[in-house]
Amino acid sequence: MLSRIYILISILTTSMLLAQSPGSSSNSSSRKEPQSSQSSELSAPAPKGNYANGVNQNLVTLEKGITEKISRLEKLQSQLVELNKELKEKVTIPDEDPNITKDNGVFIVSSRRIEFTFKEEKTKEVKIVSSKKRLNNDLHSVVRTLTFTPGDFASIKISVDQFDSKMKGIGMVENYNNMAPDVKQVALKAIDLVLFNAIYRFDSYLQKGETNKHDNTKTHLTEL
Repeated sequence: MLSRIYILISILTTSMLLAQSPGSSSNSSSRKEPQSSQSSELSAPAPKGNYANGVNQNLVTLEKGITEKISRLEKLQSQLVELNKELKEKVTIPDEDPNITKDNGVFIVSSRRIEFTFKEEKTKEVKIVSSKKRLNNDLHSVVRTLTFTPGDFASIKISVDQFDSKMKGIGMVENYNNMAPDVKQVALKAIDLVLFNAIYRFDSYLQKGETNKHDNTKTHLTEL
């Protein structure tokens, strides 16, 4: 179970690292960038002694950072709504382009999107949806979803939806409270990175809106 979750979160996180970063924007030098609490380490040996204490402390730090980013995101979202009413309840951030790879002669399409739902100017849910499928056979598709309700870290859940497990009646779900500390740390880093990138995307959208409100809102609708 743990090895599967390590692979799952690693896939989610690695893909986020390939998303648009602050340094890729021509206006990055004039924009105050949000600070990320990301670490290059995504896995570690089983916690023992002082290391275990370090992991637990890191969890506390990550939770605090995520809470702060959620607050920042909500402030930006309230400004987005002023530009585009379509962004009031839901914001979707897709990958720029689906990624096509070839594995043992089979073409595989990977795609990913981030969904934020809002209610009364508060973030109701954060969802990371990662899918991978063969071009010639949807039965081999795999959809991995990480969901999180801000303010409740115990709500973090990772689920895997694939045909084989469905046919066998096997539910592939891992809840935050059942994860080992190392796995919790990786899951929190994935969420933290998603929020870091989302803050940048929200801020970029606002800056574009200030330059040309009409073109920006008409073109993007509910996607950033």
